[in-house]
Amino acid sequence: MNKLNQVIRVVFFLQILFSVNSARADISDSIECREALVNNVAYTIPYQTAISCDRGVGSVTYSGDLTNYGEFTVAPGFNLVLEGGIENYGTLNIYYELQFRGNAAVITNRASGIVNSPEWLFVHSGKFDNYGTVNFAPIHGDAALGDNLLAINGAFNNFGTCRFDDSIGSAGGAGAFKNQGKFEITSRGNFPKEDYQESFNYVQTKGEIEVNGFFRAKSVNISGGRLSGNGTLKIDSGTASIVGSKGVISPGAPIGTLTISKADLILGGSLDIELSGPQNNDKLNVDGSLNLSNTYLNVLLRPGFLPPIGTQFTIANATHITGQFLVPVLPKLPFGACWLINYTDTAVMLETSGGGNSSCID
Repeated sequence: MNKLNQVIRVVFFLQILFSVNSARADISDSIECREALVNNVAYTIPYQTAISCDRGVGSVTYSGDLTNYGEFTVAPGFNLVLEGGIENYGTLNIYYELQFRGNAAVITNRASGIVNSPEWLFVHSGKFDNYGTVNFAPIHGDAALGDNLLAINGAFNNFGTCRFDDSIGSAGGAGAFKNQGKFEITSRGNFPKEDYQESFNYVQTKGEIEVNGFFRAKSVNISGGRLSGNGTLKIDSGTASIVGSKGVISPGAPIGTLTISKADLILGGSLDIELSGPQNNDKLNVDGSLNLSNTYLNVLLRPGFLPPIGTQFTIANATHITGQFLVPVLPKLPFGACWLINYTDTAVMLETSGGGNSSCID
């Protein structure tokens, strides 16, 4: 695979109309792609990596392989279609449109790599393997908020960090986002936007998904790792599975309410709850049914907080709750005090009580 050792900026303006004939030329790093297109020649990035151009405004189909140690920019007004592969050790900026087509279309973002995508990214087929950092964020702060678009028909495999800090549309797709690293929806992250009906499948075997904004998926299956945050997770299929001893739900970041919307939650693994004060605790809110039959409960007190006797904490809400926690792990209270777990059809509450109550959990 060839190496691109310095910055190549793809610069093109929408007002330039061009056609491409069968001529082909190699161009030096100092010649911008715009000049090659104006002269009606296809071009090859140095070290013999092939680029071919389709008819259209600012559209290039790239069928070679590219290794980037520098900075590669898909500039505003430019559409880059990948039929080959990119191995990125440097910085890849997607300032307009990047598409992956064909099973050979693969981008591998290495541990040192950074991909900034404030615009449109389409994984039609092939795959995107991320071991570094991928940022879905606007170019110019809030000014460009909401311009992003992501579609996955192939595979998006995250082993590094993937951060959504934008209101992002989705063209949907039959593919899946598979996470084994850190997947974060920030407080202003909104993916996909409510006016977009399409979404994709989310699968996690380890790592963490932190939802502090809004995230919607066709289905969610977390067999390992952690789900945390103060935001909303909406599931189109109506069922979410957090199964196995390695799956953890930990509402809050660090304290707060995590909402799972329009879904029946089958919860295995454990629910981790922190208590910081009266009316200030983690809570799981489910807009659907909640099954706790195979779930462990782990409760921690934040440093400096010791709840007085008679304090109640609602730690879970749902339209309907079935089952009870397996073995609750609760913090120690002063001598003469104990914990109660109260279950209703729609809520689970912790309460501190005085000694002598037969329902006490030491």
